Amino acid sequence: MKQLHRNFRITTLAAGIDAAIVVSSVQVEGFEKWIGLKRVLYIPHGIDTTRFCPGERNSTHTRAIILIVGGHLRDWEVIHRVIDESNSLGFAIDFHVVTSKENIVYFTRCSNTFLHSEIPESELITLYRNADAVFVPVV
Repeated sequence: MKQLHRNFRITTLAAGIDAAIVVSSVQVEGFEKWIGLKRVLYIPHGIDTTRFCPGERNSTHTRAIILIVGGHLRDWEVIHRVIDESNSLGFAIDFHVVTSKENIVYFTRCSNTFLHSEIPESELITLYRNADAVFVPVV
């Protein structure tokens, strides 16, 4: 089977695209080459670091808090194994998982795991501010 050049595949795929939204300004030029001028919209992707920032450390806080957020392309099997292994080794960690209800099934029998779904933004910000680390393995 003949190997097609990458640009041929991209331009062929791009022929059916009416417009594209890109999240980095360096992507604009490349996409304009593939789908045409004035058909690419740049919307910066970023985090509001004045709201999503570390909170004050509670001196009575004796367990680490690991936050897991999202659903798209998350490696749920790895996450579950890390939680299980952390618990079997006796690590003082509480895992907080924020995801959609259909992903909750991945956490059956996970100890020290707190599940959150469909929470308000203010609660999500509090979880981020209280976390010691965010864990986001993806496939």
